[in-house]
Amino acid sequence: MAPKLKLQCCICKQGLDYKPSAPDSLDPCALELIAHVDRDWSDQKSQTFYCHFECFRRLIGDNTLLYIAEPDYSTHGEFQAEVSDEGAEDEEPT
Repeated sequence: MAPKLKLQCCICKQGLDYKPSAPDSLDPCALELIAHVDRDWSDQKSQTFYCHFECFRRLIGDNTLLYIAEPDYSTHGEFQAEVSDEGAEDEEPT
């Protein structure tokens, strides 16, 4: 069995667990820093940082920006399914 990667919150410096979390928990979170965001993708650089959701929320101090925490905010899979379903409805029958 491969060893688990140990992550550390970039804000509080405490460890982040890979344990299955409660359904309403957003941990662990990843923050992607993209340098040169005004350039083409091929000229950009990126680095991923990890954190607890609560640490990030406290850092930015504004809950109104964090719609990701809303229970009805779609996961990537849910969003993809919606897009696929909409595309199927737009196709003309053959």
